[in-house]
Amino acid sequence: MDGEASILDLHSGALSKGDSFINLYQMMKSNKDRSVFSEDDFSLYRRVKNRIRSAIAEEFGIQQDRLHLTHPTFFSRMTTRAAKTVHDEYWHPHIDKETYGSFDYTSLLYLTDYSRDFTGGRFVFVDKEANSTVEPRTGLSKDGMRNCAQRS
Repeated sequence: MDGEASILDLHSGALSKGDSFINLYQMMKSNKDRSVFSEDDFSLYRRVKNRIRSAIAEEFGIQQDRLHLTHPTFFSRMTTRAAKTVHDEYWHPHIDKETYGSFDYTSLLYLTDYSRDFTGGRFVFVDKEANSTVEPRTGLSKDGMRNCAQRS
């Protein structure tokens, strides 16, 4: 990982490497190394994905079977390293629906807690009336699709 963010999209196999992306699945196929992910890993991913899907459906009052994952669905790891590409810069205000047209709902699952495990990385939801800051913590964070957000 060279830049601030390391990204893995399990659907497409896109994995950030240096200042570009490689296809993890093509690499595994060409190297005959299928030990990167086990069936247990994918099973865990499906269980967590379904719990998140259920939470979104409940929060927004929609039928769970009407929600479908879109692309990209990715895992990110942030560091204190300087950004190498614009894709590493998560601190600019943006609206996910505008960035990824297929997004209607965005969910974030944190595996670490702000101030205990890291500093920085708070979310600022930008609004005309008043901004709202969220300090990430382990678990689910829910946000409406129209909110403009940035990481600080």
